[in-house]
Amino acid sequence: MNTESQQKYLDKINLYLEMNELKGIVDTIFNVDITNTVRKKEYVDARMVFSKIIHDRGATVVSIGQYLGKNHSSILNYMANFDNYFSEQSLKKKYVVCREAFFQKRPVDKLYAEKDKMSAIENKYKRFKHILDIMNERTPYGKEDVLEKKIISFLNGI
Repeated sequence: MNTESQQKYLDKINLYLEMNELKGIVDTIFNVDITNTVRKKEYVDARMVFSKIIHDRGATVVSIGQYLGKNHSSILNYMANFDNYFSEQSLKKKYVVCREAFFQKRPVDKLYAEKDKMSAIENKYKRFKHILDIMNERTPYGKEDVLEKKIISFLNGI
């Protein structure tokens, strides 16, 4: 084996190890197994986050597809639709936590603590989720202070 083929072999092994590491992170945060072929939303979201992060790291769509047991076109579809799904607050939070954990090499036990913290926050504000979604969709950037004043004046009248 020459040095070029040895290097390619080592690169493949490193990529596989990184994929395993990221899989553990994503599985923990989403509480699913991304290699499971279930088509439920939480599984698809988890696979999409995994694909986006590892693709940003330099993996090809073919290698990601092989790892997940999917066709490369499924991975391309994840990439194309990521921005549409990324507008969901809960997905955005999970993506950021997974990405930071992967790139900063944070241990999994800290991820469990962060996941519990995120769940507590989501449960606390669950009854306001619809209202927050509407405010997020309808408030133009730079107009948050106007919205805040209107909410305060409204609540003072209640």
